[in-house]
Amino acid sequence: MTVRYLNFQIQNITGGCYDWFVTLGKEVITGKLDEVKAKAMAYACKQARKKSAKA
Repeated sequence: MTVRYLNFQIQNITGGCYDWFVTLGKEVITGKLDEVKAKAMAYACKQARKKSAKA
């Protein structure tokens, strides 16, 4: 998935519904798919605001 300034990949290695994860910078977010997506989007929005503030 690509969000303006950030590329990230949500993965599930084990096949369990609570085993989704995404690595965002130095942070790894794990949990249910919808929770991981929501946290990844929030992180992407925060990063986009940081970049636009610097411009």
